[in-house]
Amino acid sequence: MRFLIVGILCLAPGLALAQAQPPPLTVEDAVAVAVKNNPRLSAAVREVGAAHSGLRSARAPANPSFIFAPSVPNREGAGEAILFTQPLELNGTRSARTGVAGAQLRATQALAVVDMRGLVFDVKSAYYELVRARELLSLSQDLLKTAEEFDRITRRHVELGRRPGIDLAQTGIEVTRAQSGKVPDDYRRR
Repeated sequence: MRFLIVGILCLAPGLALAQAQPPPLTVEDAVAVAVKNNPRLSAAVREVGAAHSGLRSARAPANPSFIFAPSVPNREGAGEAILFTQPLELNGTRSARTGVAGAQLRATQALAVVDMRGLVFDVKSAYYELVRARELLSLSQDLLKTAEEFDRITRRHVELGRRPGIDLAQTGIEVTRAQSGKVPDDYRRR
């Protein structure tokens, strides 16, 4: 009795791990993982942020400048000059600069959306191709089991003399075809 309890306690963690398998990956999960881990999208997000910053700086007026310059000595002694200059933007320079920065932001956002949609399309296509390949594999395995069962039954009928030997050759061909993994075209169309 003690041996049985010890054995159950030793097997319990393994059983718990076997039951705690993660659920299968869905197409939404695959897209989320791809979007999260794609460096191209990460770069696109940073480019959009840089374009936002470029638009903010384009809207700001030009910075004034202060210049401290020593001057030529005169009768009163050495003099210094502090100069303050503020550039004036005439003829709509700032609005043109803002328009260009806004267009660059919209173009960067559009490229980011194109990258995102392309990635989602590629991931979904790959996911559904994987599902299709798994289904074809399952179908091939089922066809092989069925062909082997027919071959076994036919072999028994030939041994008993109920079927001609040519039927055994036919079922052997079907088993060989099923072992090669080729799914007949009429199964693919369904």
